[in-house]
Amino acid sequence: TRISGISIKGQTQIIFVDTPGIFKSPKRRLERAMVDAAWKGVSGTDMTALLVDAQAGINPQVRHIITGLKGQGIKAVLVLNKVDKAPRTSVLERSRELNALGAFDETFMISALKGDGVEDLHTYRADKMSKGPWLYPEDQISDVSLRFLASEITREKIFLNLHQELPYALAVET
Repeated sequence: TRISGISIKGQTQIIFVDTPGIFKSPKRRLERAMVDAAWKGVSGTDMTALLVDAQAGINPQVRHIITGLKGQGIKAVLVLNKVDKAPRTSVLERSRELNALGAFDETFMISALKGDGVEDLHTYRADKMSKGPWLYPEDQISDVSLRFLASEITREKIFLNLHQELPYALAVET
């Protein structure tokens, strides 16, 4: 399910669109449809951000996404997360390597857990958004119902706390 998050910064409403499903070599028709939908979601936005785990670094998945961004002529913002968990020298080296691959206008180094650097990224996004009317009421945080969000949080907790094999298609009815 595609879920959008909604945030307000000053007079700017920012809609965050998560594009899960961009991966290399989709084999089944459903996988190909997921990848196609994800790329279409990227091309229709004001700004694209590539979030990379600073500890994990540049894996084939990250390279594939960067190649896809460049192939479509999409400039993105590089966001290195978990910079608080990796040695500073390796974070700086990773940033240099990723920027050398191209496709990035700006680079932000953040710790989402601690909130470090997040405000700078949020301000940058707000400054770069297109002018226009707000799409959602001021108090709305997502484009899905609170009931759906509650069921997704419950489903996540089930996966995190049960250490047995569970079907990926597990559903929670609220």
